[in-house]
Amino acid sequence: MIKYKLGNTLNGVVYKCNGCDKVHVEFKNFIFHLSDIEYETFADSVIELNYKISLNKNHLGRFYKNITIPTESNRLKIVLNSEELEELASLFSRKFIDNFNFIEPINMSYNYSLS
Repeated sequence: MIKYKLGNTLNGVVYKCNGCDKVHVEFKNFIFHLSDIEYETFADSVIELNYKISLNKNHLGRFYKNITIPTESNRLKIVLNSEELEELASLFSRKFIDNFNFIEPINMSYNYSLS
């Protein structure tokens, strides 16, 4: 199984897996497994929200989590502060779904604790 990295930041990584044909977004404590269309939609909405927030400064402070990002599930919403939103948007800044030929494969190992 080959994974192609689309982007990464200090707290996250986005990669496409050729085994399951999904785009995986790992950011802080969240992991999303998205189709190409779901990823494009989610990434575009985060980038647009980050742009709108940057136009109006976060009046409650940069560490106060007051930015809510809806998800496909009505039961789950992501709550971030302005710095986290900015980092998530930068994680999506290299969203190239149409052509994965130029993106280098990555090796990922997992450490699971099931206790």
